[in-house]
Amino acid sequence: MRGHTLSNWSPILAVCLWVVVISGRAEQVADTLVYPFDPVTVTAERAKTSQSTTTHATAVLEDAFISSMPVTRLSEALTLSPGLLMVQRDGLGWQPELIVRGFYGGGEADYVQVLLNGQPLNAVQNGLVNWLAAPMEDVQTIEVVRGGLGALYGDAAIGGVINLVSSEQRPILTRVRLSHGSYGESDLGIRRSGVISGRPYTAYAQGQRIDGYRDHSAGRNVLAGGSLDLFRSPQTTVQINTSNNWQHLEEPGPLVSDSLRTNRTDSEPVYRADRISEESHLLGVQLRHRFSSAYRLDTSVWLDWRSRDRVRTLPILALPLIGDRILRMVDTQQRWAITGRSHVNTQVTGIQRIGRVSTRWVVGLDVSLAYLRDRNYDVGFGSFDQYKGKKALDRGRILVDERNRRITAAGYGQLTAYLSPWLKVVVGARLDRIADQHPSLGNRVDQSASPHLGLNLRYFKSRRGRGNFYMNVSRAFKAPTMDQRYDRRVNRLPFVPPWLDNGSSLQTYLIEGHGDTTYFPPLANPELNPQSGSSVEAGLYHTSVLVPEQLDASLSLSIYQMEIRDEIDFDLESFRYSNIGRSRHTGAETGAKVLLNNLGVLFVNYTWQHVKSLTGDNSGNRLRAIPQHYLSSGISLQLTDGWSVSLMGRLFRDAYLDNANTRHIPDYSLWDGKIGFTRGSLRLTLTLKNLMNAQYVSTGFPDPSGIRDLIYYHPGAGRTARFSVERRW
Repeated sequence: MRGHTLSNWSPILAVCLWVVVISGRAEQVADTLVYPFDPVTVTAERAKTSQSTTTHATAVLEDAFISSMPVTRLSEALTLSPGLLMVQRDGLGWQPELIVRGFYGGGEADYVQVLLNGQPLNAVQNGLVNWLAAPMEDVQTIEVVRGGLGALYGDAAIGGVINLVSSEQRPILTRVRLSHGSYGESDLGIRRSGVISGRPYTAYAQGQRIDGYRDHSAGRNVLAGGSLDLFRSPQTTVQINTSNNWQHLEEPGPLVSDSLRTNRTDSEPVYRADRISEESHLLGVQLRHRFSSAYRLDTSVWLDWRSRDRVRTLPILALPLIGDRILRMVDTQQRWAITGRSHVNTQVTGIQRIGRVSTRWVVGLDVSLAYLRDRNYDVGFGSFDQYKGKKALDRGRILVDERNRRITAAGYGQLTAYLSPWLKVVVGARLDRIADQHPSLGNRVDQSASPHLGLNLRYFKSRRGRGNFYMNVSRAFKAPTMDQRYDRRVNRLPFVPPWLDNGSSLQTYLIEGHGDTTYFPPLANPELNPQSGSSVEAGLYHTSVLVPEQLDASLSLSIYQMEIRDEIDFDLESFRYSNIGRSRHTGAETGAKVLLNNLGVLFVNYTWQHVKSLTGDNSGNRLRAIPQHYLSSGISLQLTDGWSVSLMGRLFRDAYLDNANTRHIPDYSLWDGKIGFTRGSLRLTLTLKNLMNAQYVSTGFPDPSGIRDLIYYHPGAGRTARFSVERRW
């Protein structure tokens, strides 16, 4: 990386020095001891590995821990992991957006790869994750790996990987849960696992609805799916899986500051047609075969089909008028998209001993074929006043009609060498080839190599605990999404603003037969290159038995720095996406957990992230909307006679609204609580969100025209309650 100084690396060097000193005093004992807080993860190295011996920052969130805390959705459960935070566009968590290691797509892209039992869930056209489509009824464990994992997962894993894992153990069990809460939110879920004709199976279904915190923010969501073992023997398992989702969400849009002060639950009339209707179907077959105790084959074939129909209104232009009046113009278009993807992964894992060194190797192949059918329709265009006078906003003429494909092929390999009982070295690499095909804009092929080198050093081990230090250097990349490269949606104006008509590459044109409106060229850019990042990271895992059979504790720490090149951003000179950015992501993440045996659990996570632009007029400034400090903490206690109680707090601090760093998003703190009662197979819970009824905005952004006093906000909801009844038998 360029521009690094000794001061940039001093925290990592200090940790390394401390570990070297401590490791000389390590106590050597038998390897058969069992330690608290050291779960097994598959995602970090694509093979079963104890969390403490990985070379990445990982977190494993198990169902028992998640259910003990006041969280009701997947997006909330993820905040139990260090380094992850969510912002909400609807105020209640039905439309969340993820921030990890300073990467925030703002609803246009995601910088993590999200998997369901190893199958990517990110959308074909833009990489976004539909968090409501994740079947929490069937998820037993959430594995989170932070940092660039390009060496194993390739494209989009530049910020990390989240894997939703279903339970391999399927006892005969039925679970039914019914919930109802504030703003008309209701939820009915059922899950059944058992054996049919000698074959283990699971089946689940869930229905959700909400009236919404704000006007025009109602939603419906339905999920159904399951798994069935087609064949099972001691050596071989063949399993079929399916996950299906149908949803309809109204989008209330942002509120400007004046409207926010008047009515936080309002929705501007220009957004009254905005909504998302989506349907998705995922079908997969997985083969696991063990040749011997040392060699294993894993193969999966997945088919993914989605239909997405979205009406979206975007602010295009704001002009100051006489006095305090502002002319605001917006553009509403409907986008209908059909996507399909077939994905094949095959991987062989082997264990060998070379001399006195034990090794494990993994080699695999990923191949996927994705297609996109895309249509954009005209719905509305004009000023706020013109929209208020319109009785209806209906679909009009076709603006864009096109198809394109993406073919991805990748090979990866990783070698893990256990050089001694206390030292492990991991070397891996992946080569990706991504071919985009568009009938009118031509073809484009990108290739990217993603190497990884990591080590894990055990610096302490005794009968009361253990400590491991890890360090890695790696390279990851993120290819332009199909939307960024080929989406031909155009943004239009009745004239060219004088500050843009400056002889630059900006041009205007008319779509034939569509009137006298001036149209800007599409925001997409077929010449985009992948953005890439090189990173270095160091951290530790430490577990300790403070009081035998009564009090256990764990600590995780990671310090990282990543420099991103060829960053894709919006270029005002050309009025489209371009590779104009370069940024440096520096941060620290720490998580502590204390297990009060037979009583409860306490956790504290703190994230510090400093993301600095290295190019342009804002060079040296922090990137907008990314908080520098984020803290989440909670405690869950099991009381007598079946009662339980939990409390969780989140603090959001020091985020800028703009890249010029002139305005802040107001800091906020949220407290949530839950009371539960269990008697036999019946469990009752009452979850209270935002206990202190804090008024806050989850995120915001300045008007694209640059008018200083015109800021758009997404307000969060006040205090809410949710009552649930669950029975298992």
